[in-house]
Amino acid sequence: MIEITQACEAKASEALGDDGYLLVSVSGGGCSGYRINLDPVLDLPEGSYPVSPRIFVDRVSAAYLDGATLDFI
Repeated sequence: MIEITQACEAKASEALGDDGYLLVSVSGGGCSGYRINLDPVLDLPEGSYPVSPRIFVDRVSAAYLDGATLDFI
């Protein structure tokens, strides 16, 4: 399960405005071999999991992000 802090939820809602969602996903690249993507989307991919009312993770990335915490500092 992915934990979302209140600060992260608030910043995502502020950035997204009234429409859309934040889709969190993992792709190849970066120093550790993975890159975390935070993409604003209007339509969610089929099979996306909600981690909060406005933040979702795609089905494949959920396993890579298990135990992670999203925060905004």
